[in-house]
Amino acid sequence: MLSLEYCIEHAPELAQEIVNEWGRVTSTGNAGTLTSDFKLLSEQACQYQAVKRDTDYRREAYTRSSKDRATDKELQAFLEQDAAKDRAEREVFAKAYKKFRDAHEVS
Repeated sequence: MLSLEYCIEHAPELAQEIVNEWGRVTSTGNAGTLTSDFKLLSEQACQYQAVKRDTDYRREAYTRSSKDRATDKELQAFLEQDAAKDRAEREVFAKAYKKFRDAHEVS
């Protein structure tokens, strides 16, 4: 059984695994075999990836546009907001992933 801490730490990789599995199954014409809980987890993985991509892009853009990163209070506020948003979405996905894995773990 995976720990929640592990799922949070490895959320980007776990989300990509879910997206890859969804793609593999649907590309073979077997989308009908996906369970509703897997489809929900796939949606959450995509949502997490979208938020992460957006916050990464914004962080890079903010950093490039700042003349003095160390004293730019507006930049720091944006970075803190984005980091909080990323952490929250990461945790939502990680909890959903753990719940799914725990429910489908073969003993």
